[in-house]
Amino acid sequence: MIVFSEQHLWQGDKSVQQILVFSSQEGKDKFEAEMKARFEKVLAISPGTDPKYLERVKNDLSDSDAGAVYKLRAVKTDDGKYAAVIRDGFTAQLLWEDRCIYVTPDVALLACLNQLKTSILKVSFLERK
Repeated sequence: MIVFSEQHLWQGDKSVQQILVFSSQEGKDKFEAEMKARFEKVLAISPGTDPKYLERVKNDLSDSDAGAVYKLRAVKTDDGKYAAVIRDGFTAQLLWEDRCIYVTPDVALLACLNQLKTSILKVSFLERK
């Protein structure tokens, strides 16, 4: 079973929207626990007088190697369109990209989902041969 996160901003960046893909609900739960632990570890450092410290800490946390299998992203380009991007959830290595042809982030993320589905079906089909 594949489980998806909600669509959200990547590290608070309005130009990058993301959906995380997990291999199971347990994987998603472990991810959430890991991200909470990372947040609490950084939060222990004194914020000084920064009123946006909590928001900045949360936005600066990396979600790599926290349990997601894939990161599906819609990345806004200079011309205002969106590139569809799939990255590895552990290393953040680029796995697939379709540049600058999508008008909205939702459509770019749908392109990612379609590519992911096609890739999974292709691998499944090849394994049966």
